[in-house]
Amino acid sequence: MIELHRRTISTAVMALAIGVGIAGCSDDEDATGPGAINPAVLGNWDATSFVAGGTDFIGLGMTFSFFFGSDGAYSFSVTGDLAGICDTGTSCSDVGDFTASATQIVLDPGTTDETFINYSISGTVMTTTLDLDGTSATIVFDNTTPPPAPPSAVVGTWNATSFDAGGTELIGLGMSFSFDFATNGSYTITITSDQGGLCDVGTDCVETGPYTATDTQIVLDPGTVDESILNYTISGSTMTVNATIDGTAILVVLTKV
Repeated sequence: MIELHRRTISTAVMALAIGVGIAGCSDDEDATGPGAINPAVLGNWDATSFVAGGTDFIGLGMTFSFFFGSDGAYSFSVTGDLAGICDTGTSCSDVGDFTASATQIVLDPGTTDETFINYSISGTVMTTTLDLDGTSATIVFDNTTPPPAPPSAVVGTWNATSFDAGGTELIGLGMSFSFDFATNGSYTITITSDQGGLCDVGTDCVETGPYTATDTQIVLDPGTVDESILNYTISGSTMTVNATIDGTAILVVLTKV
């Protein structure tokens, strides 16, 4: 079995400390059923750069990719192997089950091949800097299968009519707060006269980033240290959001513009 248990050297802007155990190029007979899955990891991840010892193996023709499915199954494939990933030959693939939290992917959970991957994602890019058999290597992956479009009911601009944070009504104190959820999976938060310490600097601020959404939950900045989970309901043009931010329970009522 190929063991890519690598020691992380340093982190880039987004760093993935990755240890991948690949059972050769055969099917995994001991894989367990799927568990919880962070939707940010779903899709096909293709390596766009695999640099070790000053050589970019992708530039020399090697391909390296993962696919993580919503059913809890992953697949892995390599062609033109120049990094010693395959047991034999230069092309190999493998399949199995996985789970994924906001910071860790577990391949083949509960089996002898169980492997933990600590990760972070920014947009569609995943970057890892690691030690590859004593050589510093940097691998950049791009998600070529973006998350599904958010529910149409979520998309649009929402202005807060009430923002209760720990029992304090912030809109009544003069604050304004709005969400804009775009169809391309990006969000914008606009705040003026901040009354709850929501802005990093000053009392007026704008924050942008990626999001995913189901019919009951919105995840801001999925798979990052800033990930925020918002539980919501929509009735007509009114959205009600419940969340816990920095240990404080918030209840926000918004009206669609």
